[in-house]
Parts: sequence; structure tokens; C-alpha cells
Amino acid sequence: MSDSKTFPFPGTYRHDCGHTHDFEKGSPVIACPDCGDGTGTTWTWVAGDVSPTTVMRQIGLPSGTLTLMYTGVPPVSEESQDEIDSAMRMFSRDCQMMTTWFVGIMASRSAMRGHLEQLASRGEPLRITTLRPDGRAAAVLAEMAADEAIESIADAGEFERLYANSFVVSTYHLWEETIRPKIASALNVDPSHVKADLMGEWRLLRNWIIHRSQDAEDDFFERAPTLAGALALKRGDPSLTAGSVMVLVRHLNNMRIEVNPHSLDMGFALEPVSPEMLADVARSLEPGTGTIAPASAGIAPSPAIIVFDDVLATVHERDCSQMEVQRRSSVDSRELMVSDRWVASSVVKLLEQEEQRCEECGAYPT
Repeated sequence: MSDSKTFPFPGTYRHDCGHTHDFEKGSPVIACPDCGDGTGTTWTWVAGDVSPTTVMRQIGLPSGTLTLMYTGVPPVSEESQDEIDSAMRMFSRDCQMMTTWFVGIMASRSAMRGHLEQLASRGEPLRITTLRPDGRAAAVLAEMAADEAIESIADAGEFERLYANSFVVSTYHLWEETIRPKIASALNVDPSHVKADLMGEWRLLRNWIIHRSQDAEDDFFERAPTLAGALALKRGDPSLTAGSVMVLVRHLNNMRIEVNPHSLDMGFALEPVSPEMLADVARSLEPGTGTIAPASAGIAPSPAIIVFDDVLATVHERDCSQMEVQRRSSVDSRELMVSDRWVASSVVKLLEQEEQRCEECGAYPT
């Protein structure tokens, strides 16, 4: 079995039904011996020879296990645990639903092809229309040549590749805009602390599909080794197929989510702060360290990040440059998260002025 189907720690685990059982590290995840429930099984680690602040929750799937590990999080209420389980099940259900519809549509291509060939023989196009109550066409919503439609539904044709790419984009946004914030809210941490290696690579694949740029392509092949190897894509074309979707779904069914809010105690401001104050914080940072300092009591939905080294500071949007920020900040760089781009730009300007100040008289350039 894979790691995601085994208990990661030795000790006692509590099942949803309330019964507890002891398992060794590496033991396979099983249905509860008392209630026999193996569908949607959730085990919570409650005691053992590891840090008592580490908790595991798992959702059993038909062909895998979705796992959440959180460390260094204050005790979570039963209501919050339910919210976590609900978010994890929502993610699994919606992904499986998209997969089911895709497979169903692909299976109906034979019947579609027969109808399209009849239209082509009569020289008629394929039309998608709305209908009046009496069954007559009311308005044409879409139209394409029958021969073109036949070609598009062929194996690995345009329809298959378009849907497969849409599956990647939709799944990522489901995770990023819904599931990740829900888990973060239940654990009372920032969404940036909710991480999944699979979704990190998934983001790079999504970027390549959307932007079709050389930089996005290079990022995927250099920084997404698991998906790049599993999908066997070639450079120059990020188009996926039905087989690609099946590979991705198998990875989704065994996804591992980790939460470790290591920076919760590193400078959260409880009151509004000024760019001048943030610039002072930035100057105090040592290379290789990071501080989160929002410009208000809560972090805005799409904050900006300042990444800087000894002499250079640049501003990045968090959602599009997070992986780049993490890579740069790991090599003698520092980062500072603020509430919006305007504040970030103001901080950078102050830092640039500091760098240009005369060492002899202390005056700034005019």
C-alpha cells in the first residue's frame, strides 16, 4: 500500500463512531473493527509517541485515501472537525462528479458520431438550440459543421483535450478558492499554511495550460516532477487526454494535505500599520528568514508579497508568484506579506530610499 493508505504514527486513533484502537506506524488504514464502517472512514490520531499537537484525519475513498495532517494547531472543536471533513468530502465528491460526467460523455461518442454522420450526409450543420413548448426550435445557441464535429470527438480529438484541460483548471480553482480556505478557516490559520504537494504541481500544470508561455512550460517540467513523469507530456503542447484525466484522478484519490502554521507567531499586527512600520520590519530581517505582517487585523484575500535580498526588493502578487517566492526566499532572500499591492509598493519605495541615503550626511536623494 502507498503511504497515504497507512497510519503515519504509532499510537491510538479514534474513529468517527467514537471507538478507539491502537495501530503501529505503517499499518494499513482499515474499516473500524467495531462499527465496520469503511466508506468515508475518518480516523483521528489522539495519542502516541509523537508530538501531541500533530493530528491526522483521513477520508476513505473507493480507490484511495484523502489525508490531512495538521501540526502546531490549537485544539480543534468538534464543529471545526466536521467542517474539515465536509470540505475534504466536498473536494472528493466534486472531483469524482466531474470525472463521472467526462467518462459518460466520452462513452456516448459512438451514438453522437452516428447522428453527426447523418447530418453530414445531408449537408446540414450541428445546431444546439432551445425549444418552444411545442418542440420547435426557438433559438440557435451554437453551430458547427458536422464534419468538424465528427473530427473533434475522435480519440484524443479537440473535445477530449479541451475537457481534460478544463478538468485541470476547474479542479485547481475548486481547491484554491473553496477547499483550501474552508480548511484554513476551520483550523484558524491562513490559507497559505494549508499545503498539498500535489496541488503545488497541479498549479504549475494549470499555468502552462492557461498561459502557454515558455516560462510556464519550464516551471512545470523543472518543478513538477511527479505530474511531469506520470503524464508523460512533451514540451510544446500541454494538451491532455482522457487517459491523462484518469492518471490525475488516481493522484487526487491519494492526496495528502499538510498544515503547519510555523509563522503564526512571527509578527501578526493586530491594528492597522503604515508602510513606514513595515519598512522598519523589513530592514530588521536577516537573510533566510521570513515575516508575515498584514496591514490590518486580517490578511486580505489576495495579498502581495515583497521579496528582497541585500540590495533588491520586488513586489509579487501572492496567487501567481507564490512558488517563485518560496524558491527565492529559500536562498538568502526574505519575504514580507502585506494586505495589498499599494502598501507593498510603498514599502519597496521606502527601502530603495534607504539604500540611496548618503552614508556621510544621512540625506536622501532629491
